Amino acid sequence: MRRRPCHGRAARLARKSQCHEAPIGALPVVLALAFLPRDDRETGPRREFDLGGFLLLSPGLVLFLYGADHVSERTGVTVFALALLLLAMFWRKSLQER
Repeated sequence: MRRRPCHGRAARLARKSQCHEAPIGALPVVLALAFLPRDDRETGPRREFDLGGFLLLSPGLVLFLYGADHVSERTGVTVFALALLLLAMFWRKSLQER
């Protein structure tokens, strides 16, 4: 089965946008290398990975985004409330560890 060639305005825009993706994607990398300072030395004692914080923050952020997107539904409100609870627990945990 042969594909029909794309014609029209949408096809021209698609071809033009593909030419500009690489420079736009490379721009943040170049700017970061130019302006961010190098991190060659150790600035303090090494900290262990906070598994508890990770387990609270990661699902909390995902559920927050899902709940905010579906807030007009009952499930969305419930998920949003659960996300706020997880984020509050993360915040409390991070303050206790200081």
